[in-house]
Amino acid sequence: WNANTEIDLAGYSVFRRLAGDSEVFVEIATRLTSTTYTDLGLTNNVAYEYQITAIDRADNASVATDPMALTPTALAAPSAPTDLSREGDNFLRPTFVFTNPIPIQDGASLTYTVQVSTEADFGNVTGSESGILSGAGDADSGQTAWSIARDLTEGATYYWRVRAVEGNLVGAFSTAQEFVAQEVALLPGDFNDDNVVNLADFFLFAQNFGQPAAGELAVFDLSGNGTVDLTDFFLFAQNFGATAGKRWAFAEVMDEIAELRLQALGGTRTEDGHVTLRVWVDAVTDLKGFGLVLAYDPEALTFLQAEAGPGHLLHSRGGQAPLFHVLNQRPGHLVLANAITAGQAVSGRGLLAELTFQTRGGTPTNDAVFDLREAYFVGDRDPDRVRRVRQVGSTRLQPLTYFLGANFPNPFNPVTSIDYALPTTADVELTVFDILGRQVKILVSDLNHPAGFYTATWDGRDQRGRIAGNGLYFYRIRSKDFRQTGKMMLLK
Repeated sequence: WNANTEIDLAGYSVFRRLAGDSEVFVEIATRLTSTTYTDLGLTNNVAYEYQITAIDRADNASVATDPMALTPTALAAPSAPTDLSREGDNFLRPTFVFTNPIPIQDGASLTYTVQVSTEADFGNVTGSESGILSGAGDADSGQTAWSIARDLTEGATYYWRVRAVEGNLVGAFSTAQEFVAQEVALLPGDFNDDNVVNLADFFLFAQNFGQPAAGELAVFDLSGNGTVDLTDFFLFAQNFGATAGKRWAFAEVMDEIAELRLQALGGTRTEDGHVTLRVWVDAVTDLKGFGLVLAYDPEALTFLQAEAGPGHLLHSRGGQAPLFHVLNQRPGHLVLANAITAGQAVSGRGLLAELTFQTRGGTPTNDAVFDLREAYFVGDRDPDRVRRVRQVGSTRLQPLTYFLGANFPNPFNPVTSIDYALPTTADVELTVFDILGRQVKILVSDLNHPAGFYTATWDGRDQRGRIAGNGLYFYRIRSKDFRQTGKMMLLK
């Protein structure tokens, strides 16, 4: 059903009865926050009728929708997992990774069955496991990973598939994926021979950057031009992430002192929806290079670019740090790194990176969350030892100041939107006035309005629902610490 646009909406209730039944509707769900509901446990080929009501924060219910007659005809079952992939294609024991589907019932848990076969029709299943918990294995958020427990035959062709199970509801298998089992092959950029091209290899490369590629250093000369230079670095970056696992580094020690913080700014329409995310470090000592693993919400944000940022810490002692790079990128996930290739390690507090994102749809959202998942440092004192930072931060895009944007579109007919932002919870009122200063309509009135980004909509009607006339109107936001007015033109 279509969403209710009242500002004090608390949710929706769903009612059901047998079609043609003279009895009243029975409530089967309430305070739903989404505009969809899945009704399970019905009898196929029997007609039912449904009604929906909206509920406000005071538990007042709207008039119910007209009855909707629906007849179920199919057995409910969870969808097949998607985005099937394998980690470590060059291994005889690959790890199978897939994206979890959404359960049919809110709050339900899924398990999975994975099958591996030498035949496309799975007539000969050589490996199988059921009851795999959602999120199991070394996988990203929203995914599940499973590793086969036996060696596959080198050079043989295999097929694998997966299906989801929700209680006693068994879903269909995914489309089978074909692969060839192979022994480990050498990975360009795997300088420490651990079969992973990750941040540990980046730190080794940075230590030897700019050196003649002679003797033991020849392994870093990926381009074969005789010098460990930027050409080799870009070749290394292309192979970064060629790995049998999901770990981006293997740290020998934990850095308990340094602290990493995130700061998210912008996102309003006047900034074209651009968000600046800065990564700061406090109390760091002996920093020669770093690697960061950052997660963000791809439904709310699109990544645009990353740079070291003005006055970043690695330049604070006059050293050269030319290797800033996004080494791995996919929606919702970034791995970036930098290192000093000439100069001394640095200490103290400063900026490590500055990233730019675009809000989806060009408007800010309170769901724009950034999470620094992992961080690794190396220094001069023990350049071969990687330190993992314990204190890593996360942040939500929040306005730093009050904000009232220009309405859009302007002029308008008959609907316009007004963006506003609050840095703290506040008593807020947003009101429309005519050119004589008379109140036309209160768009927002909240004694305890949460901080964040918001959009109010005016449909060109007054408080009593009457259509307003053409002309100039003013809108004013007012709180204890902020007051601002804008003007807009209604033209029909």
